Amino acid sequence: MTEQGGEPRASAAVDGLPRREFLKRGAIAGGAFGGAWALPALIRDAYGDPIQIPHAARSVEGGLAAFAARWQVAGPAVKLTRFGDFLSDKTFNCRVAGTPRSYVLKLGTVGATLNPGIDPQRHADMVMPEADWLGVLYGDYSGFAALMYGECFPPRSGANSVALLGIVMYAFSFIPAGANPDPQLLLEVLKSSAPARVVNVASAVSMLGHIDFDDLELKRRYKGARAYANAKLANILFSSELARRVAGSGVTSNALHPGAVASGFALNNTGLVRFGMKLVRPFLIDEEKGARTSIYLASSPEVEGVTGEYFVKNRPKKPPRNGRDPEVARRLWDVSARLTGLA
Repeated sequence: MTEQGGEPRASAAVDGLPRREFLKRGAIAGGAFGGAWALPALIRDAYGDPIQIPHAARSVEGGLAAFAARWQVAGPAVKLTRFGDFLSDKTFNCRVAGTPRSYVLKLGTVGATLNPGIDPQRHADMVMPEADWLGVLYGDYSGFAALMYGECFPPRSGANSVALLGIVMYAFSFIPAGANPDPQLLLEVLKSSAPARVVNVASAVSMLGHIDFDDLELKRRYKGARAYANAKLANILFSSELARRVAGSGVTSNALHPGAVASGFALNNTGLVRFGMKLVRPFLIDEEKGARTSIYLASSPEVEGVTGEYFVKNRPKKPPRNGRDPEVARRLWDVSARLTGLA
């Protein structure tokens, strides 16, 4: 690969192809990262063409800060994709090669923080020359730039995380600054990752729940047990409504009851609740058995294409009567979107 503009030489891979041109062409690559590469087009469809930042106004620090802000909008969507576990709840040292400038980027499931410095407990280092940082953060180059420079830590999982972070940084550059959260973005990312599965852990206690749209947040008559039952009922209704909204897209959505599991549930309570949980704990199933239905729905080929169902012990079962009303499910979705500022 040839050099351009006196920049550091990358290892030869395509003789005679300028390094910058290779990075630009990398934006159309597919393969294992195909879902990530689909993000820019999806985001452009959702928000329109981004406002271009003049080159003179660009900086690594400004680009990283903008990325952290955009993670607030789209980070939860990334978490649900097949590559989410490589990025969500991870810490990266973002270093500008050949300079002492380094920034600690912490990506949560929701929200991100950016601070100067180096975190020795980071999951991976992302090291690039300043020109490459600017190219990735402002949408000029693909996310391959970090790997082309050749410095990743640790060598395996860190390399995967760095590659995906670069791709997502490139994709997020297409989100206009200050964009409002868009619930359709989450749905489109799920669709771009198809075949994809959404698994909602509910509970048999949902049969005691009731969705009261006049007091949805239980501000007038709150009780912990009632709130828990309502929340588990809402999980089932949400799951069925999501299945309806993504029907035919390759995305499936199913809910489940894991069983009565001897986890840490209710052990943070006091009094009779805590005493009762300790009393029945020896009769509950262990956590491994409790996870079986979730794992089955997430990975088994037996349920490929199955959607909108409620499972118990790896078998479909009718959900509680109050969890079968499609009109309640649709209305709950719409009200929830308004309450969370997404509609």
